[in-house]
Amino acid sequence: MRRFLLVELSLALFIGLSCAPDRLTPPPLQEDVFVRYYADRLILNNEAAIQGVDTLTVNHRLDSLSRQYSFHPDQITASLEYYRQNGERWAHFHELVSRRLEQLQQYELAKRP
Repeated sequence: MRRFLLVELSLALFIGLSCAPDRLTPPPLQEDVFVRYYADRLILNNEAAIQGVDTLTVNHRLDSLSRQYSFHPDQITASLEYYRQNGERWAHFHELVSRRLEQLQQYELAKRP
């Protein structure tokens, strides 16, 4: 009887934790650093598309970017999933990325003579 009760309680705890609000789970990577990484990744992808670079070269560049930020591919995937789980969070993340891209654009424009 005790064993059955223990299994039942364990199962209830497991289900309760898996149904807990996702805002209790922090993102795998810091938001500000991940925003910078994601903006840089978008730039790399767009440059590669414009230049007509092959997939192998693009993957090599993305791997280099991940190493530059000291990110493991699993962390990147988990972070993207974290933001995609919630529409508002995903929209906010993209707003931050958009702002970052605008900042980079302004910086590049200011450097021009």
